[in-house]
Amino acid sequence: MTNSNGEYSFDDLADGEYVVEVGEIDDDLELSTAGSYEVEVEDGETVSGASFGFEEPATTCEADAGTIELDGSDDAFCFGSQIEVDADFDSPGAGYAYAFLLVGEDDKIEDVSFNGTLDALESPGEYQVYGLSYDTGEVSTPNVGSELDDVLEGDCWDLSDPIEVTIVSSVQISLDIECDENTGIYTLTASFSGGMPEYAVENGGDPDDFFYNVFGDINGQYTVDEDVSVELAENASYSITAVDMTGCSDEVADTPPACSKTAVEFMGLNGRVEAVGNYLYWATASESNNSHFEVERSLDGMNFTSIDKVEAVGNSTVLSLYEFTDFEAPAGTAYYRIAAIDFDGKVDQSNILMLERETGHFGITHIAPIPATEQITVSFNTHYTGQMTITVVDVAGKMIKVLELETNKGLNQVGIDVSEYSSGVYFLNLTDGNEVSTKRFVVE
Repeated sequence: MTNSNGEYSFDDLADGEYVVEVGEIDDDLELSTAGSYEVEVEDGETVSGASFGFEEPATTCEADAGTIELDGSDDAFCFGSQIEVDADFDSPGAGYAYAFLLVGEDDKIEDVSFNGTLDALESPGEYQVYGLSYDTGEVSTPNVGSELDDVLEGDCWDLSDPIEVTIVSSVQISLDIECDENTGIYTLTASFSGGMPEYAVENGGDPDDFFYNVFGDINGQYTVDEDVSVELAENASYSITAVDMTGCSDEVADTPPACSKTAVEFMGLNGRVEAVGNYLYWATASESNNSHFEVERSLDGMNFTSIDKVEAVGNSTVLSLYEFTDFEAPAGTAYYRIAAIDFDGKVDQSNILMLERETGHFGITHIAPIPATEQITVSFNTHYTGQMTITVVDVAGKMIKVLELETNKGLNQVGIDVSEYSSGVYFLNLTDGNEVSTKRFVVE
């Protein structure tokens, strides 16, 4: 018999054949060679050696992934939702762990859970769910972004059969709101996208087989990107909910900007150039709560100034006619528009009208505003391009300002700061050295 290390030594044996057997072995070892073998003794020789090997007993892998199933009947999930998974397996005890894996393209791990709840936060597509039981000393903990094959390089693990799941994008309701100011009614147009209908159509499905159930101010079943409109009264709130067959949903609810009926239904602004000034006329088909009209003029078509006020009918459902003559119309091009002001201060504007007056005689055509507080704008005509002189005097004849300026033939404009003038009446004189034009203005 050997000692516990597998060593032996025998003396004074008679010649012959003997069998050497392993004696007692330590409890934490097992034999790695045969347990006995024969030796031959000749001429009384000593037989000794260590012809037996020992090793630690092989560890048995007890990993058991068992079977997994989804907690519910649906295998399609909306982006942002959770995938609940149950597992049925025999727990191997200490030193083992169990993980649920969501695996996508190229066997990439997209999510890992140790409690059975996976997050559907990936791009729309097909995925697999696995259950993984593993020896924590043999297999690295699975991480998001790792490849499944890299995780399974260890020696002790068990992987369940996969469950196929589909992740779809969120359902979305898109809205377009248009206000009809003539009626005070707004049109709400909704369309629907995302969810299973969009995913199915993009992957070859028939649009008529996949739809959204819609309820609220819009009711019915609608396909992806189908437009549906509804008219709602002024200041009415709306609420719309859309749900696809997987339970993915979206909801919109709000009150749109006020869609108030306009105070005036303009029939158009027209006009013509007359000897005494520019004649304007316009009509309204209806008026509601209309206070008055402001006649506005511009020399560039963009910056308008109110030049006078015209009283309005106020409330009417029949044609109403209006007219106004601009007796201080400037030479050259002038632009006009009419602003209807209701009693709540809301403004509706007409079309813009352009009138062209031939260049008139030398002189000042217009000073505005009157009365002034900060600045006046002086419009005047000249016969030629050259130097002009403007002087401002008060009612006592005292010279207040002298301004030399280069002008162009035709209509010109210049601004003069009057913010430091005392309140009162002033006279503005324009001269080219041969002719003089004078016009009165007031400063408050």
